[in-house]
Amino acid sequence: MATAPPADQLRLLDVQELDTRAQQLAHQRKNLPEHARIAELDAQIADLRGKLVESRTAVSDLKRELTKAETDVEQVRTRAARDQSRLDSGQVGAKDAQALVAELESLARRQGVLEEVELDVMERLEAHEEALAKLESANAELEAAKAEVVAARDARYVELDAEAGQVAGKRTDAVAGLDAGLLRARARPERRPGRRRAARPARRRAQRLAEPGRARDDHVRRCRPGGAARGLRPHRRAAGGRRRVSAGGRRHLVVEADGGSRGNPGPAGFGALVRDGESGQVLAERAAFLGTTTNNVAEYSGLVAGLRAAAEIDPEARVTVRMDSRLVVEQMSGRWQIKHDDMRRLAAEAASVLPAGQVAYEWVPRAQNSAADALANEAMDTAGTVTRDYPPAAAPGAGDDEPDPAADDAPADVPGESAAFDTPARPSGAAVRFDDAPALTVVLVRHGQTPLTVAGAFSGSSVPGPSLTARGRTQAAQAADLVFRVG
Repeated sequence: MATAPPADQLRLLDVQELDTRAQQLAHQRKNLPEHARIAELDAQIADLRGKLVESRTAVSDLKRELTKAETDVEQVRTRAARDQSRLDSGQVGAKDAQALVAELESLARRQGVLEEVELDVMERLEAHEEALAKLESANAELEAAKAEVVAARDARYVELDAEAGQVAGKRTDAVAGLDAGLLRARARPERRPGRRRAARPARRRAQRLAEPGRARDDHVRRCRPGGAARGLRPHRRAAGGRRRVSAGGRRHLVVEADGGSRGNPGPAGFGALVRDGESGQVLAERAAFLGTTTNNVAEYSGLVAGLRAAAEIDPEARVTVRMDSRLVVEQMSGRWQIKHDDMRRLAAEAASVLPAGQVAYEWVPRAQNSAADALANEAMDTAGTVTRDYPPAAAPGAGDDEPDPAADDAPADVPGESAAFDTPARPSGAAVRFDDAPALTVVLVRHGQTPLTVAGAFSGSSVPGPSLTARGRTQAAQAADLVFRVG
């Protein structure tokens, strides 16, 4: 740089200023406020779409119920009209006439009951159609609001891209005629001589210590093989040194999702969780009650919730989705067609969460999807919502691949230093001997809810004891996950 002509140095300053402006424009384009608003509207639209599916399903069911009620009433009316015609003709005997009169009275009562049923269904259908109209109107308003924000974002894109093009053109003019080596020297960071000079004494010291007989006692740390200093807990990464990362440098997450409907359609809910692909640790849990809907809607809702939770953890991660619904797995993998409109909308919503190249789908047996199934049942049992996030465990395989310097700074078990720690004693006064025995961790878990727990009664006299309730099975699954995280 010092040997470049002053005029070229001034041009390089102009180039640096243009590069800075280009970076600022790229940052602005990536962090427009419209992005957050679009994400917020997408979340509201997704929530509303689930309600629309439920409402449309309810309206469709009520229309079928109304058709059946109208058919039943019409059949009774036809039968009554036929009997009345026979009675009015005067061609039946006294006994038959008496039977016809009795049957007409019975048909009149039956018709009254059926007409009440028909009226009730019509009232419920009218209420649901009104609710559906409101939901569709709200959905249209959200879509219109999103369209406005998208248009504003695209307008800002045009402005920023136009300015970025001008900056690129000015840079092209600025670098024209400049020496290529000068540009490369500007792009390459300067080497700081102090680093190399500082490294030489350390390298020479390491070489001296590596020579036979040169290492002094004060350079040697003594400790039990594989253990830490007596009285101290071993370092959390003493055995590993480096943390593992997934192939290709991307984090690997596993989404387990499930959904169910008790009646299909009926009361429904979904459950989803996200695990770390390396350690298997649960990082997030999601579950929600969906009201009355179908099993397929619940399955897709669980998939969407699981993918969103994974995207919140790491939007760049590779994601493997595991579900026991072969229909959802095959449709999302592109091998089966999606014919139902509601399913098509939910599938599109799931596909929009993460790029297709980041997500892979696997079918698993129901027994291997028990954690997500337990969350779905918890949502249906409590008619509530579950949103739980867990911090990553401080264990090998859960973080970056940088070595932990503290692993090399663990205190040594030097002879004579163990006296600094108090030796615990039993109530009898006898000293507790730890020696080199590995530590034993005991985790005590109380049983889940049983019918006797609900009733406030004592149990324990029967073998094998009372069975768990649905909530108890959910508690057992949660306890198993907690024990797994404790290790």
